[in-house]
Amino acid sequence: MSTESIIEVALPVPMRRTFDYKVDSLTHCAIGCRVQVPFGRRVMVGIVVAHKDTSDWPIEQVKAVETIFDDVPLWTPNIDKLLRWASQYYQHPVGEVFHHALPKRLRMGDAPDASDIEVWRLTDAGQALTIHDLGRAKKQWKLLSLLSSGPQDKGSITAAGVAKATIDALLEKQWIEQATLSDLPTQKPDSDAPPPTTEQAIAITALQRHLDGFHVTLLEGVTGSGKTRVYLDVIADVIAAGKQALILVPEIGLTPQTLARFRKHLGVHIAVIHSGLNDSERLAAWQAARTGQVSVILGTRSAIFTPMKNPGIIIIDEEHDASYKQQDGFRYHGRDLAVMRAKNEGISLILGSATPSFESFQNALSGRYHHLQLKHRATGGVMPTMNVVDMRQQTLEGPLSAPLIQTMQKHLDAGNQVLVFLNRRGFSPVLLCHECGWFAECGRCERPYTWHKNQRRLTCHHCATERPIPHQCEQCGSTQLLPVGHGTERLQEVIETQFKDFEVARIDRDSTRKKDSFSRIIADIQDGKYQILLGTQMLAKGHDFGKVSLVAMLDIDGALFSNDFRAGEKISQLLTQVSGRAGRAGQPAQVVLQTHYPEHPWVQQLMTEDYSAIAKDLLKEREQALLPPFASLVMVRAEASQDNLVRRFFESAEQIIRQHAPKDVMIMPASPCSMTKKAGKYRWQMPLLSAQRAALQRLLFQCTGLIEKTPEAPKVRWHIDVDPIETT
Repeated sequence: MSTESIIEVALPVPMRRTFDYKVDSLTHCAIGCRVQVPFGRRVMVGIVVAHKDTSDWPIEQVKAVETIFDDVPLWTPNIDKLLRWASQYYQHPVGEVFHHALPKRLRMGDAPDASDIEVWRLTDAGQALTIHDLGRAKKQWKLLSLLSSGPQDKGSITAAGVAKATIDALLEKQWIEQATLSDLPTQKPDSDAPPPTTEQAIAITALQRHLDGFHVTLLEGVTGSGKTRVYLDVIADVIAAGKQALILVPEIGLTPQTLARFRKHLGVHIAVIHSGLNDSERLAAWQAARTGQVSVILGTRSAIFTPMKNPGIIIIDEEHDASYKQQDGFRYHGRDLAVMRAKNEGISLILGSATPSFESFQNALSGRYHHLQLKHRATGGVMPTMNVVDMRQQTLEGPLSAPLIQTMQKHLDAGNQVLVFLNRRGFSPVLLCHECGWFAECGRCERPYTWHKNQRRLTCHHCATERPIPHQCEQCGSTQLLPVGHGTERLQEVIETQFKDFEVARIDRDSTRKKDSFSRIIADIQDGKYQILLGTQMLAKGHDFGKVSLVAMLDIDGALFSNDFRAGEKISQLLTQVSGRAGRAGQPAQVVLQTHYPEHPWVQQLMTEDYSAIAKDLLKEREQALLPPFASLVMVRAEASQDNLVRRFFESAEQIIRQHAPKDVMIMPASPCSMTKKAGKYRWQMPLLSAQRAALQRLLFQCTGLIEKTPEAPKVRWHIDVDPIETT
């Protein structure tokens, strides 16, 4: 009798299959455990996915497992079920899906029993300090103020914009000390919080009734309506029942303010999981959630895979945000995986947003999701008034019209803050020769370079290549090179010239490039250091600026004529979210929209109707056109250094798909992407559309393996994007 048995192992390789290995039949090797195995000339760590009696390969050719790392599976059967479903639904190799769901140290074979989460807390001497004791040491006072609300782990401190040097300085002065999370007593929940508003109380009661069993609720609340307060009261009930809560936010920058509110209101230990942590910190937080050491887990997109000992609820804040969709590799959507995970776990899911995605909104309208609305601001303040400035024949200072400048001055003189939104970074999007019309262009993308004056460089915003600023035209030799158009850098110069008595904060990817700079600027804005806030979409994501009474949106005209079928949804969400930064403290507020097309139907709607009304109208158009969410969309994409290679790949792929496609799947011909060339690669795509999601999934399952075997497939980089959010 053989003393060996066969196991199937999923490895992190781009192959849609598992691999057979043999182990001693007396050795315990459970499904879901990690093993180290030889793979070609390498040694890799994989996950056991099945036991088998025989192999399709001769037993002498089957290699043996080298190391078994775990005695028990790393995740529960429900997580395993979620990952296998995600692999099938998103058409991605199961080994890479498992690999993505694990902290890096576990991928490398480290033990899962990571060290306890380290935290910093105030000493008795630190608690006795006042701001006058520190003089000009504002950074040190910032950390002391943060710790005054309770001990913080490094992830929270890093996300708040505190540098390591500041931590070291306070440690040396013995004003703070290190401890471990398990040694800390839980805090007393905040008893001074004001009672919920009537709307909030109704929503809280409705959500509390659905905490037993799977249930999805869309919590649609206008900006400033207090959705977070609703989350907190519901989470408190979950914790009281001995269960855990998982909360996802769109980006790291939102975690400090969210974390501070959660700790103060709930008084429990919270694990933070995001890409700003080092490998050890991330593993410690993952393990604390897995063992039940923490009651609340707060993280970004990938935290959806975090195991919980006693799952009780999942909350997706700003559920409409595009950052929940992974755009490379394993192209999953965190919101949709949250729905499947909640279903597997048999727990409640809350999707919160002032501007719900059309997918979630339609699910609520059709009754699949429970729909709760918060229509009024918690402060009692009214929503900002909307005004349009017709840019035709206006006197301009840069991109600022004379009426807007006057309005800004009025709000600034009243002691308020002004937010100016321009979704274009850099100094100028084009550097043009005044003599012959030549412009500096990225050869790899065939798009104009953006001039970054402060960094003294030209940068391609598509492939990130850089080059020095030319001193003369490369075509005619003229030195008359002019910047055309305005980015945030150039706009900052215009604003500083027009409003010399007021401080300007610019927030974009360039000004926040240094570590912790984003959090520092946000903190300074909230402290009132800056009166004018200038930035890109980074300003639109859930930040609470209490003194902002005016929001100005400078350039949305390009979005009005986009060929993306989601353009109306995106511009409505953007305007609503950016406008929502104004008047959050209850003061009268105003939004000014500059456009050359005030008569455009979308502009008219944005001025007169709320987001829900606009969404319902646009959904009717989507339904008539059989577009998502009334149909399932898949993009087959490919790229290569030669256009003819991509073309030949799609000739083969399209033929295979058409041969197997049922009548209810619409196959559109492959064509170049709107940006045909990027980073030296020619890019094509082929949309597949069907009202029957299952039919489309079956087609992909049938065709993916066949496409892989075509002679053209190895010559291009190709992938399948299920439920894409970028379609141009």
